Amino acid sequence: MTPRWSASVALRGLRDDRLFRNSLFLALNSGAIAAFGFAFWLLNTRLFTAGQVGKATVLISGASLLSSISLLGFNTTFVRFLPTSRHRDADINTGLLIVFIAALIAASLYAFLVPSLAPGLAFIRGSFGAAAGFIVFTAFWAVNMVTDSVFIAFRKAQYNLLVDGVIQGVVKLALPVFLVGLGAYGIFVSSGAAAGAAVAASIVFMTRACGYKPRLWLSYGAVRRSFHYSAANYAANLLNLGPILVTPLIILSVRGPRDAAFYFVAFQVASLLYAVGYAVSISFFAEGSYEDSDLPSLLRRSARVLALICLPASIIVAVAGHWILLLFGHAYSANATSALVILALSAPSLALCSTATAVLRITKQLRALLAVNAVYALVIVTLTLLGARHGLYWVALAWLIGNTTAGLLATLLAAVHARRHDDRSDPHPAPEPHGHGRVSLD
Repeated sequence: MTPRWSASVALRGLRDDRLFRNSLFLALNSGAIAAFGFAFWLLNTRLFTAGQVGKATVLISGASLLSSISLLGFNTTFVRFLPTSRHRDADINTGLLIVFIAALIAASLYAFLVPSLAPGLAFIRGSFGAAAGFIVFTAFWAVNMVTDSVFIAFRKAQYNLLVDGVIQGVVKLALPVFLVGLGAYGIFVSSGAAAGAAVAASIVFMTRACGYKPRLWLSYGAVRRSFHYSAANYAANLLNLGPILVTPLIILSVRGPRDAAFYFVAFQVASLLYAVGYAVSISFFAEGSYEDSDLPSLLRRSARVLALICLPASIIVAVAGHWILLLFGHAYSANATSALVILALSAPSLALCSTATAVLRITKQLRALLAVNAVYALVIVTLTLLGARHGLYWVALAWLIGNTTAGLLATLLAAVHARRHDDRSDPHPAPEPHGHGRVSLD
């Protein structure tokens, strides 16, 4: 009876652990998005021509990039400051409105300029309705990414799964059948309208579950309070995004489209592993942003979750990489297995990097955060440029070395900051309540 009792206690402990629970919901959300995404493109290849699918991927990739650029750091700022904010509604309304406006501007410039460089997309600029749709749907994409951060900040990651993993996925999968007549734009509208549905659902759930009161109002105080933190995190996020965007271009230029495709598939498979590390680190970030948090305890719990899930999964994928890639074809298995092995074994390093940089964000070490992400981008891009000519294995190795270097540097900087804080504290402190291990935000 004892083992059964111990197991039930352990399961109940995990169920009551907010960090583990939110990490689980975020990981499940990533899995659901991946599954619906696979089904979405599988359906589109049956309904549309290859040329239409190709144009749609350019539009969707462009909208996704523009929405990421338009976040202006608010996705990180919300997670860091909403847990302790006394002006939550003002902060949320201001952030959502600024991101929406920024995305409208960025998408408008894209719709006007890109068709000149890609004549196949000229229909966007040639039709007011098509251009307006592209602009508005891109703004929905951006806002949906920020509302995800609101749920994370409020410790309600289950709504991320419901909104993104279920509602958005179902809507996106249901629409292409009715939009075949629009060609490539029909695929884009399906994805964009799904993002719009996700935004609408998010607002409803935020009002009911988070007590949020939506209002079209910009608060100068909210902008002033978050400006420096948002700007620094925005720059750091762009540096973090850089290698992911640049690496495929380097491979395409140095090794050609076939190897670019092989690496893309290997990286997508490995990204399923990375979702676990990202989920745990963002949950740690959210929990650590509350005033009563105990960072050392949170770090230990995060490490246990990652050791329990991330490390074994990375080893399994590395060992089974050859057979996993066979699902995509013999050519992928023959040419990308070695890269997938290294990318899979990079998952623990990426988890370390994500968690250590989360500590820097919590403790507001903005210069250190920028330095770590600059090193991360510089190491990966430089080593990719040097190694691409020798094969995809060396490109994957650049990814591993970059994440490991940045993770160790972030860990060192966070430890130095904590040590300095301890040295400035009272040498004979009185006993403190729960949360005494929290690193100072001063």
